[in-house]
Amino acid sequence: MQSVTPTKLPVLHRSMSLERAASGDVSLSLTSDAPVERWFGIEILDHTPDAIVTTRAKDGLPLLFNHDEAQLIGRLENMRVAKGRTRFSVRFAANDALAQEKRSLVEDGILRDASAGYIVHAMEERGQDAQGRKIFHVTKWEPYEGSLVAVPADPGVGVGRSAAREEYPVAIRANQNPASAAKRNHNMNQNITVNADPAAAEFERQTAIRALGKMHNMDLEALLNDQNVTVDRAREVVLNSLSRGARSVSQPAGDDGGSTLIELNQRERERYSVRSAILSAMTGENSFEREISHDFCKRTGRRTGDKFSLWVPYRTGQRAAHTLNITTATQGQELAPTLLPDVIEYLYKQVVCVAAGARVLSGLVGKVAFPRMTGNTAASMKAESIAAAQSDVTFDQVPMEPRRGTLYTSYTVDLLRQSSFDVENLVRADLGKQIAILVDAMALTGDGNAPNPTGVMNTANIGSATWTATSELTKTKSIIALESALAAKEALNGAPAYITTPEAKGMLKGTAKLANTSGIGIWEGDRMNGYAAFASNLMPKDLGAGSDHGILFGDFSNLILGDWGGLELVVDPYTRAKEAEVALIVRHYFDIAVRHPESFAKMSFAIA
Repeated sequence: MQSVTPTKLPVLHRSMSLERAASGDVSLSLTSDAPVERWFGIEILDHTPDAIVTTRAKDGLPLLFNHDEAQLIGRLENMRVAKGRTRFSVRFAANDALAQEKRSLVEDGILRDASAGYIVHAMEERGQDAQGRKIFHVTKWEPYEGSLVAVPADPGVGVGRSAAREEYPVAIRANQNPASAAKRNHNMNQNITVNADPAAAEFERQTAIRALGKMHNMDLEALLNDQNVTVDRAREVVLNSLSRGARSVSQPAGDDGGSTLIELNQRERERYSVRSAILSAMTGENSFEREISHDFCKRTGRRTGDKFSLWVPYRTGQRAAHTLNITTATQGQELAPTLLPDVIEYLYKQVVCVAAGARVLSGLVGKVAFPRMTGNTAASMKAESIAAAQSDVTFDQVPMEPRRGTLYTSYTVDLLRQSSFDVENLVRADLGKQIAILVDAMALTGDGNAPNPTGVMNTANIGSATWTATSELTKTKSIIALESALAAKEALNGAPAYITTPEAKGMLKGTAKLANTSGIGIWEGDRMNGYAAFASNLMPKDLGAGSDHGILFGDFSNLILGDWGGLELVVDPYTRAKEAEVALIVRHYFDIAVRHPESFAKMSFAIA
């Protein structure tokens, strides 16, 4: 784990527990002095009277549900500190339906977890633990809010994301007595060292997941059998399943819509800034964006990297292969806040695979393989008393593995620091679309030579047809022949579509279906031969003799776009420092797979 000394922190959270007395009164153990792993190291809250700022707590703290300030359900009152813990009495709002609903769940023992929100004002760095993680004793902190939560989160990830609207400065003091700190740290390691015994760790994982299933009356067998599913991941899947009303979990991590990725809510998306992420990677300082990166790495098992790199958990963007600045027209000058109020986005090539029906599998981890049936059972006629012939279903696998796509660009430091709003939109849109174009190009025309995946046009055993340009009728029949190629293999299923080049689209729009149907082109509207039709500059234009254009027809639901999630930003503040620019390398991991080649057919023809 990488440790960084933070200068600012958002509101932090810790998972705690509710306590119900026989009388029915509810109290909340809000915080404790137990060591907690954070993205910046190990945090220990000092619970001495001088350490706790009680300005907010003396008049009571808000009691929320799931740290949502819009769901106020009561107050936390009567704060007291004893044995390294802060405790509060819980008072639910008497005339609020949501509050009474949550109270009922607490009394029934269904809702039993809580989470504390607090602000850190000062910390003292006291050496490192056995794993090299910095140890911070929080010497000044302030209780902020308490929440009842459906599923307790890992306090080491997602720190303060849902509640924090701002970051607070933190005063850091170096350890004044290293020898004393070393002794304390040695003793503390007894409590925070990760269990090195794999068998014991697996037993603890399964025990925790079984307890989670019992608590929510859910079947979590599928998660138990997948050693890659952590307890935190199991909690997340359970929460998603409960929101859907499900009582069993049949899919392992990553199969429920890619939720191994970090799902940012609306407020977090508005707060998240790729520009700030780049600046954070450039300086190595703490930021909301670095915290999200650490959260993403912990959920997906990615390396956290050094201070000059971080992960962006969803597609964001900037233009590739050139430098942006605020003094040159067309290169970023238009983004200065004193000039144009909005950004006219660069016109990108059309990306079509997903629109045509390709399946996107997000949040993949490691190498994956999908089963594919290669042989069917066969029925046959037999006379009485003649044994039936045996026939077996056969399968193979379609493998996928992460392949790295990269972009390189650079920004002027002035642009990153001075442009206030439009540059963020450009950075998000441009980089994401450039990555999407790369994925789409590989999906259509990847040649299979490492590191490129094999796209549909170069996949073995797909069907084909021959273009005959003798007349309008023969051209129309050539387009229909692609459909027939699929039908002949019993693969004309789903919602097939055509994809070709813009030039081919223009020719087909201007070509009548038949000699006596003037004005009705082969390509009419957005359809051809009764199927959806798309045009993209990513389709090949150098086939045949070197100038033929390609056309593809097929059931694109059999095209799999595997996404290993996130973008890795690696900032180089030195190479172009003389030009006051920051170089940026962007990496994205994906792969392409065709499940059933017979579901596609291709053809090439000259534009005439």
